[in-house]
Amino acid sequence: MTGTARADGSFALDLGPVLAADGAPGVLDAWLATSSVPALDVWARHPRYLSEHTVVQAAPAETSGDGLERHEYACELRLRLASVVTGRVRVPAGWRVEDAEVSLGGDDLAHADGELLGLERATCDAEGRYAIKSLREGRLDVRADLAGLLPAGAPIALERGATLELPDLVLEAGRAAIRGRVDLVPSLIAPRGADASGAGGMRLDARLGELRVLAWRVRGADEPTAAPAPVATVLDRSSVRGLRELRGGARLATQSCAVQRDGSFELRGLEPGSWRLEVHGLRVDTVLRDCEWPTVVAPAQGVVLGEHLGTLTFQVRDSRGPVAGALLTLGGGGSFSSLPTGADGVVRVAADLRHDYRGNASCEGRESVPFELPALGRAREATLELRLADAAPPARIVLRAPPSGAPEHVHLQLDSLDDPPLQAREEPLSLRDGAYAAANVPPGRWQLTVRPAEEHIPVAFHGATWLTERFEATLVSDGTFEAQLTCAPGGRLQLALHADPSLQSSAVACELVRLDGRPVPPPIFVSALAGEGFGVFSASAHLRLLGEDLRVGLRDCLAPGTYELRLAAPLARATPVRFEIEAGQTAQAEWRLEPLER
Repeated sequence: MTGTARADGSFALDLGPVLAADGAPGVLDAWLATSSVPALDVWARHPRYLSEHTVVQAAPAETSGDGLERHEYACELRLRLASVVTGRVRVPAGWRVEDAEVSLGGDDLAHADGELLGLERATCDAEGRYAIKSLREGRLDVRADLAGLLPAGAPIALERGATLELPDLVLEAGRAAIRGRVDLVPSLIAPRGADASGAGGMRLDARLGELRVLAWRVRGADEPTAAPAPVATVLDRSSVRGLRELRGGARLATQSCAVQRDGSFELRGLEPGSWRLEVHGLRVDTVLRDCEWPTVVAPAQGVVLGEHLGTLTFQVRDSRGPVAGALLTLGGGGSFSSLPTGADGVVRVAADLRHDYRGNASCEGRESVPFELPALGRAREATLELRLADAAPPARIVLRAPPSGAPEHVHLQLDSLDDPPLQAREEPLSLRDGAYAAANVPPGRWQLTVRPAEEHIPVAFHGATWLTERFEATLVSDGTFEAQLTCAPGGRLQLALHADPSLQSSAVACELVRLDGRPVPPPIFVSALAGEGFGVFSASAHLRLLGEDLRVGLRDCLAPGTYELRLAAPLARATPVRFEIEAGQTAQAEWRLEPLER
């Protein structure tokens, strides 16, 4: 259901009654009438502002004369004026422009703990048109990519709240290509559990289309760089006038192509020079780090990939059968990888046939089992069974829900209190027969944390408003730990954070206090890099300043009351932000951080 905001920014949506074709109450009315605390997703969208979203709970029901329950929802969505970059992408005949992607980035892309957080991206419509909304401003880079073609892009100067229409970004065919074939054993291609010889009538070569060859540019001092853009200056609303198109101007670092059913591949859209090749999409748990892929000088013909690769399949078992979650450590020389076994107790890796390997299989509470695999005489497909001692019988956790108001799904986090600690666990649990149950938990002392279930987007921005609950539990072999959940509703906090540019990429410690003196758990922040759809998420115990303007939420809900969020470290200065939490609502607040000295 959609509606239009009024001149003062307010809006109202009439949600019912919804009637089916036969005049009976529809799904929406039935859901509202039977749900104890109904919730509703609300989005606000505008072509010049970043889209915003919240989940709101209904006010207490009122029964009307027709006997149906009526609920009222109230929320506030604060839209932020965005900078908008628009334009068109053109591709050669025979290519789909809808497959092209346009990205916006620049020096303000935060590197937190050495991790590049990402770009703001947009796809193209059938006409090649695109639009990117962002809170960034200043010197940025726009780039258009499509696998198999040379990219195009240019530096731009973007003003806050302005719209910049760019010339056409023209993607072109490359000046060089690398052609060859892949030589892989069947177990590297067939899905796990399938008969590699062609179970179910599927020919092995039909699965080759799931593989891709990736090429990374290896640049030397004499290697050519990307073709220059037709303009040497940064594009802004003045300099784009008179320009009809842009070709080149973007450095080509990687390229990819699909592997055909006969095993052949053709990497197009390359520049002459050295390229490192790899095959991706192998049906294994990992490719060991010491597997050496070739470097090829483009253009090239007759390249063979994968002939040095083999498959090592490890089956970890005890007297009861396969051991799920056992840790397999494998490597050679100074390079080792550690992987957990699946439900079938199996780990499958792609290994270099020219290398010796050694390692061990282990599981909590059991002795590890070592092994050695010399390269001499090893087949391209090898299987090794590793037998562990039997484990102590596991424990079970049962969290009983209240008679009404319990969510269908919760998230259970288990942190070990033993020394040395057991491996932490996280599990989604569903409500069945009035309880949430977790089985096969190792005996020991655990801290249990139960919070609203997370799906694809962090609950700090889109989730339900159930209060997080914590328990300490001592689990014994073959025993059951039971606890009662209250499933009480709380409220959420979302901050519009404004930080001075000099503080960018900082991580600031904060403390959260409740003004009535009651204890509050330390805050965990979920941050969203500015962009349409909230951009890139990260979670941390510190407030991470990923840009000048940032959406921040607390991962856990808070009990109703008045709170203050304060800086706990002298990296910046800010007046504590005070906010009121109401059950079932999301509080909106703004906070401005400044450097200590200006």
